[in-house]
Amino acid sequence: MTMTAPRKVGPDGAGTVTELDSSWEDLYENAPCGYLSATADGRVVRVNATLLAWTGYRRGDVLDRALSDLLSIGSRLFYETRCLPVLRLEGEVREVSLDMRRSDDTSLAILANFTLRHPGDDRSIIRIAILDATGRRG
Repeated sequence: MTMTAPRKVGPDGAGTVTELDSSWEDLYENAPCGYLSATADGRVVRVNATLLAWTGYRRGDVLDRALSDLLSIGSRLFYETRCLPVLRLEGEVREVSLDMRRSDDTSLAILANFTLRHPGDDRSIIRIAILDATGRRG
């Protein structure tokens, strides 16, 4: 699926197509939020460039890793005992405040939204949108 590039209006009112990479892949990779996708058992299968930049990880450091391993100890406990049961029951969890571990072992305050696609199916996938909440906590 291709998106139509916006038109730039010239001085004479005629439109010309601007040079803009408007692919869906670019939108995913360079979104203003972090994206992760994980299997139902929590293995990361996809991560975007935004989240990698925020955390300092390389893509290979994150892929096939347990999602819970990317969280601080307290956040891991909350994720496993509260978020996952609600996610499996309701199919989504919104605006959860967690701490993600960066590659240098410092903490990144985040707000996360989780959705479960195809629950109970062998294609089950957890999609996570992550916002940097550092400013909100400060």
